Amino acid sequence: MTSSPPIRGILLDIEGTTTPISFVHEVLFPYARAHVKSYLTAHLDLPETIDSLAQLSQEHAIDIERGRNHRRSAMPPELRKSIQLSRMSNG
Repeated sequence: MTSSPPIRGILLDIEGTTTPISFVHEVLFPYARAHVKSYLTAHLDLPETIDSLAQLSQEHAIDIERGRNHRRSAMPPELRKSIQLSRMSNG
């Protein structure tokens, strides 16, 4: 029996597919905004969190370069600094 490679991530496209867009914008986004900082702060020392945030940061920079996203980063500056320090200490 062969083993499958480990799951690296799950991508779900729920907006308008399984859930009304209004629910996503009115319920899920506000929930995420209200809880993301405390979640990230509690899990910032995990390599998975550090890697995921670094990847998101890179994707955001690419989007800005390509003119796809003109918003400033939603990540608070103190959290960005913590991520950079954690990445340095974790190699």
